[in-house]
Amino acid sequence: MKRSRSSISLPRRSRQGTTLVELMTTMVTSAILVSGLTASILISQKSLQLTTSQQQGALQQRQSIEQLRTDLREALTLESSTPTTLTLTVPDRNSDSQPETIIYNFPSDNSASVSRLANSVTTPFSMGTLTRTTQPSFSVPSTTPTTTPVLQLSGYSSALSSAATTTLAIPAPPNTLAGDLLVLVLASDNSSGTLTFSSGTWTNLIDRTASPLQLRVWHRLAVADETSILTVTSSVSVRMSATVLRISNHNGTIVAHTSTSSGTSSSPTSVGCASTSNNMLVFRVLAAKDNSYIPDFTGLSNNNTVIMRSGDTSSSAVTIGVGYRKVPTPTASSTTNFILTNSESFITGSFAVGTEGI
Repeated sequence: MKRSRSSISLPRRSRQGTTLVELMTTMVTSAILVSGLTASILISQKSLQLTTSQQQGALQQRQSIEQLRTDLREALTLESSTPTTLTLTVPDRNSDSQPETIIYNFPSDNSASVSRLANSVTTPFSMGTLTRTTQPSFSVPSTTPTTTPVLQLSGYSSALSSAATTTLAIPAPPNTLAGDLLVLVLASDNSSGTLTFSSGTWTNLIDRTASPLQLRVWHRLAVADETSILTVTSSVSVRMSATVLRISNHNGTIVAHTSTSSGTSSSPTSVGCASTSNNMLVFRVLAAKDNSYIPDFTGLSNNNTVIMRSGDTSSSAVTIGVGYRKVPTPTASSTTNFILTNSESFITGSFAVGTEGI
């Protein structure tokens, strides 16, 4: 009897593979993606490098232009100018006490190649595309620049006696130079007696007496070896309050413009004083009895205070006051008033100083 062979059927395992076509398609697609990503990265890097370069270039241009501006702003002289060069001098920059000569070389084709030569060192300039309008070439001699002198009160000194005396020592104003105009203002409490000075020849400008006061003003030019102490000697014992003004930038010609007033008041009137040229200095001076004042406050409207002081606090004290203002154009300046804390005897005076002197 034949035994029938039974067939055993095993479950087939599901096996799904990748075909060659699929593999090739995937590889090509991946290569395209990688190539695109690589190109994108390279483009980004180049763009970043270009941006950085542009920023550096712009910074260099700004620095170069600022250097040129500084040189032109500080230039002492313009030595020469041609279509391709600019030569100028600037103040000492390397501590050799000599001006620096700077030469700019410009290209004839208006390109950005500009060079700067200073102290034998050539510095390339990056200034972008230049459009330089040229003018006819010229050359000027190297000269010291000239400036218009400005008339000014450059300093003062003062001395105040605390009791009656026959001498008063006044220090010279700081930094006095030969040719400066010195103006001595002296207030005293006795109209008798004569005064002598320890140095120089002084010219009297104001001499006003109103008992019990006297107000006197003198002037002279400072000399090269100006004494450090000026001594005023009186033939009689008096209380004295004095100040010496140092006025710079005038040519030494003496022209007087003065006026005076006296009386008793808590607001002494300072009379007007004519100014005959531009930018004159009009000074107003005061001698007052007692010590009825606010220290260093003249009260003069629109004026600068120089001094308002006395040597002591007694009723016998002599107060001196000085103020001034610049008058831009020729005019007859109006009256103004000093301010005292009580009604006192006073003498006031006014004088004008211009570039020609007093």
